[in-house]
Amino acid sequence: MQARDFPADALRLGYGVNLSHWLAQHFDGTPDAEIYFTEEDVHFLKEKGFGHVRLQIEESEMWDAQGKPYEAKFAILTRAMDWLQAAGMSAILDLHILNCHHFNAVNGEGENTLFDKEESVTHFIGIWEELSQRYSHYPNDFLAYEILNEAVAEDPEDWNRVQLACVAALRKLEPERILVLGSNRWQQPQMFPYLRVPEGDKHLLLSFHFYVPICFTHYTAHWLNDFANFRGPIQYPGHIVPPEFLEALPESPAKKLLQECAYNDKETLRQAMMPAITYAKEHQLPLYCGEWGCLRVLPREQRLQWHRDMTQILKEEKLVNAMWEYKYHEFGIRHEHTGETDDELIDIIING
Repeated sequence: MQARDFPADALRLGYGVNLSHWLAQHFDGTPDAEIYFTEEDVHFLKEKGFGHVRLQIEESEMWDAQGKPYEAKFAILTRAMDWLQAAGMSAILDLHILNCHHFNAVNGEGENTLFDKEESVTHFIGIWEELSQRYSHYPNDFLAYEILNEAVAEDPEDWNRVQLACVAALRKLEPERILVLGSNRWQQPQMFPYLRVPEGDKHLLLSFHFYVPICFTHYTAHWLNDFANFRGPIQYPGHIVPPEFLEALPESPAKKLLQECAYNDKETLRQAMMPAITYAKEHQLPLYCGEWGCLRVLPREQRLQWHRDMTQILKEEKLVNAMWEYKYHEFGIRHEHTGETDDELIDIIING
């Protein structure tokens, strides 16, 4: 049994890229959203061979504390969608962060009360009803909705309960809109066996995120508390840290993570994806790798080799995907201030 492809008249994605730190996680030093993503960026991505953009939004960026929309921010979002549509590209609208749900709450960013309070679930559904009101006029072959980025519930059944309620509410408004659903706990492939999807709904796109091995892809990442300060030797493919160096490290959360990373190459990466691939095939639904990438601080040739292996796997498994991220910040393919582009990396992502 194969994972199902989209019908000819449904969403067309191809190669994609994430538009991070624009209308979500907007950090100090990042250009204002008004100038961060322009029509020139759309033309650049189209010319390079990208087919879609995953557009992140954050509740606090789009609405005030009383729930009143910031219309200027919505105008920026709508304008970007119009540019993408005019260019013959597609878009995924990703609700990246809620006031009651931050994917990195475990490391001290935001909070996570979505699964604890029924009013939070009602509020979450209300946000999507409002977004549907604004954007339901876009055709189904152009725009998809991603229900929530990287849900993190202690019990996967809590995420199943919430996302099924949200899908049911949206289906009353838009029966044929493609809805993007991910697994619990950061959309990791190994969590797919615990995911429940609406029965009989074929207008779904399953999504996983992939940063394996995380001790390589996120080397020195300041937002991972247990690993942020590790500065030892790192490499890919092979033993991510030389075994003799790892053995000599004192016991710590960082050492435990490094031991879990162990040995990695192209085939171990593929095997790590298999729970998601198998689930999609069993449910006859298309599968999407909605985020993948690794930090620019890594040794360049090793970083490029990881991207080569990933690109080949994604092509061999026929997975549409969106790499993280467009503008540099920590991962990307284009400098957020100078416009300088990493053409070698772009060529790898598009051509393998």
